[in-house]
Amino acid sequence: MARLAESTHHLFFAFDPAGRSVGFVSGVETTYPDKGAEMSLYELGVDESARRQGVGRALVEALAAFAEERGCYGMWVFTDDDNVAARGTYERAGAKGSSSHLMFDWTLASPVRQEWRRR
Repeated sequence: MARLAESTHHLFFAFDPAGRSVGFVSGVETTYPDKGAEMSLYELGVDESARRQGVGRALVEALAAFAEERGCYGMWVFTDDDNVAARGTYERAGAKGSSSHLMFDWTLASPVRQEWRRR
């Protein structure tokens, strides 16, 4: 929850007619000294009962509109190539699959191991 206190972390919810939360989208706004600000769609979740009803698309569109209001020049998200549902949601919300990036990742030491290294 600490991230939500930061002015660059954003969270939107979707509610059903009974007032129950059925989905959310979170975004992280990053400003670069040479490019300006962009929004990354960090996570999207829609309850099974509300899937395939446009909830995900509406949440993504709301985040994109908010990013534009904040002056972001673009918005992006990574998803797995075989995640058909996510790809469909993003495409229906106006995104274009536009890259063939290769992701590199690091497995970092656990906090316990990091403490041990400091000794």
